[in-house]
Amino acid sequence: MDEFKPDVGAIHQEPDNYNSFLLNGNFPNPFNPSTIIWLDDNRQFSQTAKVKIYDLKGSLVRSFLFPVNGAGRYNISWDGKSDNGRGLPAGIYFYKIQINNAELIGKMVMVK
Repeated sequence: MDEFKPDVGAIHQEPDNYNSFLLNGNFPNPFNPSTIIWLDDNRQFSQTAKVKIYDLKGSLVRSFLFPVNGAGRYNISWDGKSDNGRGLPAGIYFYKIQINNAELIGKMVMVK
């Protein structure tokens, strides 16, 4: 089971190449029913981002892949649903974006 233990109160940023991949948060935040996670990538080659969303207990509720096709700003949309398509309850969620060996984590709040 994939679990996540958030470092509450902090944004965790430990990418291999700090200046090449940055999260710009999500908007809106708080959100209902969906939000967009903003990502800037300065690398000139295509890659795939692994997106994982966890609830406050650290349980993985949604995961998917997102194509990153070279340098630019990308928006990753999340509809507030789990992997099985069910709407999730209001609460605090964490998103982890991983590209190669770099990963960044952010916090978002769903309201109903």
